[in-house]
Amino acid sequence: MLEIGKDLFAAFDQFELDDISYMHKVDRHHEQNILSEESLKERVLERPVSVEEDVSRRIELEHLFGLIAELPAIQRQRLILYYFGGYTYEKIAEMEGCTKRAVKFSIDIALRKLKEKM
Repeated sequence: MLEIGKDLFAAFDQFELDDISYMHKVDRHHEQNILSEESLKERVLERPVSVEEDVSRRIELEHLFGLIAELPAIQRQRLILYYFGGYTYEKIAEMEGCTKRAVKFSIDIALRKLKEKM
């Protein structure tokens, strides 16, 4: 048996607590299973798009842009400013010198037309 002082005992005790805490942290952050290529693919934030999906998306976008081009000029302009330009109804109304309600109404009509044709 060995007698030690309170300070030394406290230091060893704290060291042991820190060591246990570190081991818990390591256990939480290290993988418990073997990583395979498939499990890594499942964790990817942006999953790779297949060629078919990419082509399909491009065809849909071309169709959508074609339909937008067929809209009356004022509806097309307001729709593009709102959805693609990031402007608010208020800002578009201010730019065009009209009311917010008029801008919202024309964008709603444009959306309704696009939905009907899609």
